[in-house]
Amino acid sequence: SYFYEGLPKVPEGINAELEKPFTKGELYDALKTMECGKAPGIDGIPRVAAYELQEGSNHPFAEER
Repeated sequence: SYFYEGLPKVPEGINAELEKPFTKGELYDALKTMECGKAPGIDGIPRVAAYELQEGSNHPFAEER
């Protein structure tokens, strides 16, 4: 597509790293940085619910590392 012409591309080695599944630790760290009382993100789940749901659960997008 014309829009993408001339844009830099992500190197293959870095692209493979970016496509890895999230770890539980990464998900937990991301949840800790979210502010309480703010509007939910694009997924519609408020921080309080996401934080409570992640406790003791196996997130489908995470893997143990």
